[in-house]
Amino acid sequence: MANLQLSNSEIVRNVLMESGLGRDITSFVSDPATAEDVRNIIRSGLRRAFLPIDNGVPYRWRFLRKHAPFSIVPVYSTGTLTKTSGSGNVTLAGGTWPAYAIDMFIRVNGHVLFINTRTSDSVVIVENTQIAVTAGTAFEAFRYRYPMPTDFAEWDGGVVYSISSGETTTASSHFLAEADEADLRMRYHIGWNEDSETKHFAVSATYEGDGGFNIMFWPVPEPDAHIQGVYHSIPVDNLPADMTVPGSDVVQVPPMYAEAFMEAILAAAEAYNHNAMDVHEQRFQAAIAAAIAHDRAAAGAFDFSNSPGGRRGCYGEDGMGCAPPIGLEIDFWS
Repeated sequence: MANLQLSNSEIVRNVLMESGLGRDITSFVSDPATAEDVRNIIRSGLRRAFLPIDNGVPYRWRFLRKHAPFSIVPVYSTGTLTKTSGSGNVTLAGGTWPAYAIDMFIRVNGHVLFINTRTSDSVVIVENTQIAVTAGTAFEAFRYRYPMPTDFAEWDGGVVYSISSGETTTASSHFLAEADEADLRMRYHIGWNEDSETKHFAVSATYEGDGGFNIMFWPVPEPDAHIQGVYHSIPVDNLPADMTVPGSDVVQVPPMYAEAFMEAILAAAEAYNHNAMDVHEQRFQAAIAAAIAHDRAAAGAFDFSNSPGGRRGCYGEDGMGCAPPIGLEIDFWS
């Protein structure tokens, strides 16, 4: 089926013909503005195809859905700490701060200290400058934040969580409710009811260092936990820098959806050329409806619940209450 995939050469040639520029891809080489117009037409059509609306609701393609496993790291407690009041520097003796230290907080003498910077193997800088820690003090450092994949777009849900100490060994489902970073940081500070049936997560776009996304969990997962989430990925723009030499790179779409994507692009070309006949727009509407129907039938359904009939219950209920969308909650399984 690879030969039925949608290539950039095929796309560019069809856009040129729809725009009345002929079949020769090199024909617009002398006009960079025309090449940029062709690029914009293709990108406009691809955006519409990758992000279609189905009965007023954004549709999520199955082929953009991916899994994100998170390997939970153990609590770090090797060595002892020293910290003077008035300084954010925390010095570690007898150990080495992990490379991911900026994703950790320290619990020492009943205080929670969030790490902002790792300056060396032995020194980190925390937010709280007022707390003093006597040399030789034991501590625990917890990793609470994990980076999302670089192609992350939106979180869907789905978490597998091993049995944690202090919880019942009876199989049960815990709701992981959506929160924000500020709320979770407060919970880390004061330990709000960590034995609660309700667990929390937050996806944030403030990941220090690379500007990407990260996910946070509360309570901090047990060291032996295995967590795997489901997310939607960002389609890659693989249009060539030189549109007169498109090459054979393919758009990231399965062959059975190629017609819908091509018609989306040609409908964009129609709109650009003010073609009132809308032939490709009509073809696109039919093709995208058929593609979505095929995708929905092939995708099946995710059920992350552990309640009667597979329904999601409200917090504290017996599983027969309200049913929030998957995007608003994820289950921890024990």
